[in-house]
Amino acid sequence: MLMFMVQTIVRSSLISNYRRSFMAKITLGVTGSVAVQKIPQLIRLLQERGHEIFVVMTEAAGAFGFNDEIESLVGNEHFYDYHITDEATDAITHIYLAQEVDLLAIVPATYNSINKYALGIADDLLGSVVAARTVQMVIAPAMNTFMYQKPVLQHSMRALYEEEVGFIYPATGMLACGYEGIGKLAPLDELVYGIELYLHAGERLKGKKVLVSSGTTRVYLDPIRYIANTSSGKMGYELARQAKLMGADVTLVNGPNQMPKIYGINYVDVETPEQMHQAMLAAFADSDYVFMSAAVSDYKPKEVSDIKIKKSDDELQLELARSIDILKDLGSKKTTQKLIGFAAEDNNHEEHAQNKLSKKNLDYIVLNDLSNFGSDENAVKIIDQQNNIVEVKQAAKAVIAKKIIETVI
Repeated sequence: MLMFMVQTIVRSSLISNYRRSFMAKITLGVTGSVAVQKIPQLIRLLQERGHEIFVVMTEAAGAFGFNDEIESLVGNEHFYDYHITDEATDAITHIYLAQEVDLLAIVPATYNSINKYALGIADDLLGSVVAARTVQMVIAPAMNTFMYQKPVLQHSMRALYEEEVGFIYPATGMLACGYEGIGKLAPLDELVYGIELYLHAGERLKGKKVLVSSGTTRVYLDPIRYIANTSSGKMGYELARQAKLMGADVTLVNGPNQMPKIYGINYVDVETPEQMHQAMLAAFADSDYVFMSAAVSDYKPKEVSDIKIKKSDDELQLELARSIDILKDLGSKKTTQKLIGFAAEDNNHEEHAQNKLSKKNLDYIVLNDLSNFGSDENAVKIIDQQNNIVEVKQAAKAVIAKKIIETVI
C-alpha cells in the first residue's frame, strides 16, 4: 500500500495567540466533505491574522448548508459557488481567483476533488481556478481512511506534489463515518500553520540556516535519577517555527520537553548537556543564525552511580562540578554566525545580561524575568553589543519569537 509522504503538521494551541501584520489574499476552495463545518472557524482564524479570504464552494460542499454563514464572514463580493453562470463573469472570476491572490488552499479536499485536480479536470468554477492557477497551492485532504489509503489517491497526491502542490496531511482518529484511522481533516491550528508555511516560505530568511536549542537538559545521579530544571521548551519551539515560516532551513537541537514536533524542521533529540554540546557543534559551522534558548544544566555530579542509589537513613551528600558552558564555547568558535543567547534573571537583570553578552562573545542577548519560565507568555529585552535595547512587552511567546528574529536579521 502506497502511503505517500504521510506526515503530520505540528499541533500547537499557541498559534491562535499569534497575530501577523502582513495581509495576504487567499482563495479558499471548499469541497464536499462533512469537514465543511470547520470552515467558518478557519476563516475567522485567518481573518484575525490579517488575511483577506475569497471562498469558492463546490456544489457538494454547498449541500452541507454552511453557505450563508461562510458568505456572512467573507462578504458576498468574496463568495463564489457553482451557481455562477455568466460566461464573461465566470472567465474573469476564475482567472482572478487563480492568479491575483497569494495562495490557493483547498480545504477540505475530498477523494474526488484530489483525483480530478491531478487529471486536470475543470468541470466547475473551483476546478477552473485550480487549472488556471499561477500561485502556490496547498491541499488539506479529508475522507474515509480506506479512501485515503487507496493507491489511486496516493498516486494523484504524488502527481500533484511533483507539480509543487503542498499538502497539510490528515490526522488519525475517529472519523465521521464511524471508522477509526487516518483521514480526519487536520486540526484548525495545523491548517493555519500549514497555510502560512506555504504562503510565506522563502521570504525573509530564504537560503539561511538557523540553529536553535530548546528545552532543558538532564544530568544523571544514577541510571534513573537526574537533575534538571523547569524549562518548557516553548521559546525555542516558537523561534524554530517563526524562522521556518520566514523560509529558513531550521535545525532544532531538542532537549527533553513536551512540545509537539514541527513539520519541516530538522530535529536532533538530545538529553544531556554533553549531547546538546556535540549536536550544536555539529551544526554550528554551517549556520547563519544560532539561538541558544535551551536551559542547560549548570552543574553535574562529580560522581555518577552505575546502579540505583539505595535509600538509607543517612543524608545523601552530593558534590557538584561545573557542566559544559555550551554558549561560551560557541562564542569562542564564532566566525560569521550571529549568536544569540538568553538570560533568565531574578535580580540585577540588565547587569547580569550584559556581562553574559560580553564574556560569551554574543551578538545579542535576550533578557527575561525568571517568573516567565515555562509560561505561554513572556516580556523581554533584546540587547546588542552596543548596549542598544529593544523592549518587547508581555505577549505570547510566538509574538516574542517573531520580534527577536526580526531584530536580529
